[in-house]
Amino acid sequence: MRTQHHLLLTSLCAALLPALAAQAQMPSADEIGARVARADATTAAVKNPHLKRLAGIQDRGAVFRYNALRVAEDLKDGEPAASFVWYTVPALSNIQRLPDQFPVDGSLGTPLRVVAARDEFEPASFVVYPFADAKALQVTAGDLRTPEGHTIPAGKVDVKLVKVWYQNGNGWYSYFGDVGLKLVPELLVNDENLIKVDTRAQANYLRVDFPSGSKYVWISAPEAIDPGLNSASAPVNDAATLQPVTLEAGQFKQFMVTIRVDKDARPGLYTGTLRLTLDGRAAGGIPVRLRVLPYVLPEPKTYYDPTADFYTMLYCVPGVDGYYWGNGRDRAQSDAKQLARLRNQHDHNIRYPLYFGMWKAGLENLPQVETALAQARSVGMRLDPFFEAFGCSGGDATERYYANRYIAEQARREYGRLLGHTRIYPAGGEEPGYNSVVNSRPNWRTVHELGMFVMCNGHDRRHFAGYNDDFRVGGGFASQWEADFMHRIKGKIGNYAGPHTGPENPDYMRRMHGLNLYKKDYDMMYNYGYQDAGWNDLVGFYRNMNLVYATKDDFIDTLAWEGIREGIDDIRYATLLQQLANRAIAAGTAATDKYYAGRKALQFLALLDEEACGLDAARAEMIRHIGALASLVGDNK
Repeated sequence: MRTQHHLLLTSLCAALLPALAAQAQMPSADEIGARVARADATTAAVKNPHLKRLAGIQDRGAVFRYNALRVAEDLKDGEPAASFVWYTVPALSNIQRLPDQFPVDGSLGTPLRVVAARDEFEPASFVVYPFADAKALQVTAGDLRTPEGHTIPAGKVDVKLVKVWYQNGNGWYSYFGDVGLKLVPELLVNDENLIKVDTRAQANYLRVDFPSGSKYVWISAPEAIDPGLNSASAPVNDAATLQPVTLEAGQFKQFMVTIRVDKDARPGLYTGTLRLTLDGRAAGGIPVRLRVLPYVLPEPKTYYDPTADFYTMLYCVPGVDGYYWGNGRDRAQSDAKQLARLRNQHDHNIRYPLYFGMWKAGLENLPQVETALAQARSVGMRLDPFFEAFGCSGGDATERYYANRYIAEQARREYGRLLGHTRIYPAGGEEPGYNSVVNSRPNWRTVHELGMFVMCNGHDRRHFAGYNDDFRVGGGFASQWEADFMHRIKGKIGNYAGPHTGPENPDYMRRMHGLNLYKKDYDMMYNYGYQDAGWNDLVGFYRNMNLVYATKDDFIDTLAWEGIREGIDDIRYATLLQQLANRAIAAGTAATDKYYAGRKALQFLALLDEEACGLDAARAEMIRHIGALASLVGDNK
């Protein structure tokens, strides 16, 4: 679902927020010059021979030398004997972690500190700075334990490398295409050699493991060149666990650590270590500190009504046939990959499945419908209500009316049997124009007469169709005014293209898919798209709108995808805050402490600027209010 070109200006304006924030990642020329000017004094004090050599190199540019000097100054008298150091950094930052980017927001040699509720995934990150080349740095997670002996096993601590590769010239900031390529951090991989990056040719190559042997295929070719890669069927898969990575002296490398805290985890402080091995020898470890909070986060609700569901769904997924037509018609492999997609989406807070073209009159695809619904149930997807169950848009009303009525009656009957309810929203159209909306009204009336509801995607139709569709999913950036309008006429509103997926910046994607929609009283995050295209970002006017990249059997996550998960978690924290605050206020003014604590928490949420606040700080403040309220009114242990 791609909006028209008139959204270009607003998209570029919205990109200013992450662009301005990211400017702080590079030191100024004056700062570089000042450090290089005192290089001799700094280098003289360095004791580690590897770092001393880096600080003295002059032929690799001022930024390279600046980085070595910054690290040397951070170390001072605490230089390690090892040939590398690490910095802990915010996991989801505006800052691009490129090989030559000193982590201005990092903390040298400190533990990874994570705070998570039960039934939550939570990320942490660190960058490694090597003083010397190394062939193999292995990072291995260990168990996390409390003093009482409670354990989060190592299998719940997922470590990935953040792969830097070439993307379109608008990478990090926009979903619109631009000329050229640039390095961008994006992919979360286990095997860094799955993709080979040639910095001289400015090119990406994807490893395809054919039965006859592995081959690297050019995946950053100009659009007019076809490298002969069928990304739906090619034997491309990431490793199951993190493989050793190479280190190049003076080049930063970022890792992402995601901890899964199960619903039954005991609250408390868990500690453990990421064990490091360098070229086969033990090289210490990175301490991990995890605080598990004593509550389970609720499913997200809306800001304007904390009892109403906030729906999460994504475009760009196949229909009930899954990946069958693209993988050589292997039904078992298609079903397995579709199940992997559902698990991946559920793990990232997408709770409602979407299937393009799910319903076909005549019921010839009923077995695939049954399989799809069973898979969705098995991973915990919510099917009530059920969205985009069939199509109810239409061309000429006279020609299409009875055919559409037959489909609607048939779908209502069969879905009622399969789902156990008829709270169904068929698709009223894909960005329909004025005439299409008018011609669809008889079909929409049929849907309403049968006790179902209409969802329609596209631009603003309030002046001529607002009372016909029940759920308007608007294209463009979220508007408080439009949300108010739909709620006043007893409808609901969702959003896509605010922005489309494509920008890799995880902080931006977290904000725009989380608190930005929540505080503007939206009912749904419904973006385009999950996985819109293949591996090549030089595809035309738009960039690839990918939150994941498909391998043959699974999907590779990205920084932006982690950002969206955190954005929905922000809504879940805000939902719990509202629920507890309302319980405290309901105790009445005579229970003064409860009453004040509830009002104070709601005031914090009301004053929170969703477009500019620091998201980590906002999360921490919500946790503080939740803790205070829970101590007064109880929590949901």
